[in-house]
Amino acid sequence: MSKPIYITASAHTPFAFQPEQSVYTLMASAINQLIDDTELDASSIDAIFVANYSAGSFNNQEHLAPYAVSVNSELRYKPMYRVEGACASGGSAVHLAQMAIQSGQIDNALVVGVEKMSDLETPQVTKALAKASYYPLEGAQGYTFPGLFAEFAKGWLQNYKQDPQNLRQWLAEISSKAYSLGELNPLAQLRKARSAESILSLSADKNPLIADPLRLHDCSPISDGAAAIFLSKHKPVERVVELSAMSTCCDYLNIVDSPKSNY
Repeated sequence: MSKPIYITASAHTPFAFQPEQSVYTLMASAINQLIDDTELDASSIDAIFVANYSAGSFNNQEHLAPYAVSVNSELRYKPMYRVEGACASGGSAVHLAQMAIQSGQIDNALVVGVEKMSDLETPQVTKALAKASYYPLEGAQGYTFPGLFAEFAKGWLQNYKQDPQNLRQWLAEISSKAYSLGELNPLAQLRKARSAESILSLSADKNPLIADPLRLHDCSPISDGAAAIFLSKHKPVERVVELSAMSTCCDYLNIVDSPKSNY
């Protein structure tokens, strides 16, 4: 990274099932918290990057980024961009902000990520998430995202000749680590620590098979929440985090078709 870029402020709403919130109130909450709690001068923001996977499907709202104008009057007349990259939407938004600062086009960027998933019932959520697949040959044929990742897991087991029981142990350890970190975060959706052994010992009704070999505790829940950070080329006196390196790439990720026929 040729020029240092700093994360000088951050904000984070709770992540949970929040039927009383909307995609708009969540977005506004993260932005307002970042500006108010850190006493940030909103007029210093040169551009806003809004990370959101699918407000069109979840909330009937495309063109979400300009809602920031309604959050704070100092944000009027700023360029605003919505960034969509499936599960990588947040990282992609940060990367674009980083490139904008490094190019010299802007000095400061506000990056906010928001998802409001609980407006839909679970089958509708499943369909919305499936739109991140290669839809003609995956989502449209009934593949869910747990189903797609399950196919990758099967391919990994076959290619590396691994024991499925070993995979189940490793997945339980990954889940355990996530639960342990959630226990330490007062804003996390799931805040109960679980050991790998306790996950492995759960009965089938407590940890059902979602898509073989993935079980319930291997999959992420439906959630509502937002987070925001302020990126700047200027380093204030206060303690900050330097963004030391960042990279993005794409590759083939097919399960039902030959390489090069789709992304």
